[in-house]
Amino acid sequence: MFKDIIGQENTKKKLNFFLDCYKNTKVSPHLLFVAPKGCGKTMFAIQYGKEMEAMDSKKEVRLVNCSSIKNLRNLFDSIIIPHISEKDVTFIFDEASELPKDVTMALLTILNPNPQNKTTFSYLEDTFDFDFKRQTFLFCTSESHKIFHALADRLTRIDLDEYTIDNLGEVMQKVVPDVSIPKDLLNSVSQTLRSNPRQATKMGNNIKNYLGNKKNFLPTDWALVKSSLNILPYGLTEIELSVLKAIKERQQCRLTTLAAITGMTRTSIQRDIEIHLLRNDLIKIEAEGRCLTKKGADMLNSL
Repeated sequence: MFKDIIGQENTKKKLNFFLDCYKNTKVSPHLLFVAPKGCGKTMFAIQYGKEMEAMDSKKEVRLVNCSSIKNLRNLFDSIIIPHISEKDVTFIFDEASELPKDVTMALLTILNPNPQNKTTFSYLEDTFDFDFKRQTFLFCTSESHKIFHALADRLTRIDLDEYTIDNLGEVMQKVVPDVSIPKDLLNSVSQTLRSNPRQATKMGNNIKNYLGNKKNFLPTDWALVKSSLNILPYGLTEIELSVLKAIKERQQCRLTTLAAITGMTRTSIQRDIEIHLLRNDLIKIEAEGRCLTKKGADMLNSL
């Protein structure tokens, strides 16, 4: 199972365990898939639902984008009521951090754990029975901190692994299977993809379109692609580069200063900027503020 998905061996192991249990009990835990955008959380949820569907012909998968759910009435009239009575359903709530508060509160009741694996929920004048041998709820998010903690506690969390350089190379090579790319060059390209398989797929398509009928991708080709697409080392964005330059100029830089320079909040800088810079050992955080590592300084000097 999941053999066509590259990498993520720990995730596959956990999901295969739950599927083996499902064969025996027809009950799956309700899962919360967590990963950055483009890293395959929704793909895994859909595949998990399809594996249950393959074991049980009465089961079907329903993918719901949570940004389309405006309120509790919308949830029941458009999603729950049309599907709950006649069929067994795996509901996949994508971008779960977008769930409205009243919907979240309803899900707390619906997903309240109990030995019978059954719950009821009253909506308007009707009472709906939920049987977790018939309904499974899966949630996907790239912003787990926005999921109401009581709802998250009712779910089994699946954190996807970070994709390795080799994984990303495999993803790219899958897009261009007939193109020869030297291993060290494949690694160099992969280092700009921010551990993101969606970016690897996009880069594979860029390479395919650039080469046309040619069957070899060489360092000179990569230099041209990098220059044309303005690809920076480690896949840095322009705003990340500006943060590094600001730190270099001041030698040390406090978070409030970086917020003033970028126009971002301190929280956004910590969550959206610093994580990538720290992960790649380009900056370090000291009591006096942020400063460049030798690796970060060398990288800037090379530009």
